[in-house]
Amino acid sequence: MKLITIFPLLTFLLICSAESSEITNKSQGWSSYSHASYRFSFQYPETLTVNTRSLDFFHIEGLVLCLELVDKNNPNRIALRLMVSEPLNNPLAVRKDAAFLRKVCKKYKEYTIGGRKAVNCVTCGSGKDSCSWKIVFPGAQQLEIFTMLTDEREQTEPRDRTYPLHTIIRSLKFTE
Repeated sequence: MKLITIFPLLTFLLICSAESSEITNKSQGWSSYSHASYRFSFQYPETLTVNTRSLDFFHIEGLVLCLELVDKNNPNRIALRLMVSEPLNNPLAVRKDAAFLRKVCKKYKEYTIGGRKAVNCVTCGSGKDSCSWKIVFPGAQQLEIFTMLTDEREQTEPRDRTYPLHTIIRSLKFTE
């Protein structure tokens, strides 16, 4: 009788372990990016490079950092954009907490990545196929991650296809 109740738990643990080791194996030999001021790091493949964008381009209240992972062979292909904002004590900045995200996301799914709560938020525009995903880490220091690639953006969540978007995001680590 105990074996029957333990079997689903063992199956779940094996699946989680396999996913975790798959992510670790994919990211071995990758480059690392670390930002001491905003206390996060991630890994990315050698086919991409990290560029820092000027914040003036975006005109977003509370925005303090914008990074783009771009294809080394085609710098116009932005695989991922990471935007860090600090909305507290700024009445013009949008605070993307859980209550806000539940209202604006057509699909809302919580994860834990790098020890922090993250939300996969799917929002849709007015067009038929204009939905896109965004990973949001709510908090005093918000981090938003999304792709600029149309074929990847139209998925319901980040995936490892042309670029290993899912694996890059899962490699995020935060330090306090």
